[in-house]
Amino acid sequence: GINRKVIYSLVDSADGHFTMDEQSGIIVLEQPLDREVQSSYNITVKASDRSPLQPLSSFAVVTITVLDVNDNPPVFERRDYLVTVPEDTAIGTQVMFVFAASKDIGSNAEITYSFRTGNEHGKFKINPKTGAIVVINPLDYEGCKNFYLVVEAKDGGSPPLSAVATVNINLTDVNDNPPTFSQEVYSAVISEDASIGESVIMV
Repeated sequence: GINRKVIYSLVDSADGHFTMDEQSGIIVLEQPLDREVQSSYNITVKASDRSPLQPLSSFAVVTITVLDVNDNPPVFERRDYLVTVPEDTAIGTQVMFVFAASKDIGSNAEITYSFRTGNEHGKFKINPKTGAIVVINPLDYEGCKNFYLVVEAKDGGSPPLSAVATVNINLTDVNDNPPTFSQEVYSAVISEDASIGESVIMV
């Protein structure tokens, strides 16, 4: 009879995020969710019978877990990086590293680093996991003084999201080039009565 009919209600609606159909007991989402703000909700549900004389009720706690969606692109700790290194820096030397992070979790927050542009000379490589930038070919100040590398950080979401930062690597000169004469042998003719201080030849 009527004592068997149950109606449902929410004791706590989590600040209006949820409502409940009193007939079916279905909990309905009423406001947008953001896992980065709140990852789970504990709401109290009340079930009451319809006895007109002595209605009875019981309570249960429903835990709602918000799953992550790849909605936060990686963010670099800095938009621009600057480092100065001597041109005789040894191959294999780490000159700097970049870092980016995502507010997401799991694979959506797994960052992979790569060069987008600027490494056409193949002087550097970047560790895709750590963001460490390493010298892999000899540097030459006389050949190129500055390198402007655009680094991309891409997350593991589907579809992936990405961000870019600029890395400016400046080389300092090292005294690695001895003076060079314009020719190996010079020849000059001078009169024996030339005046002291007279120009003989320019080398």
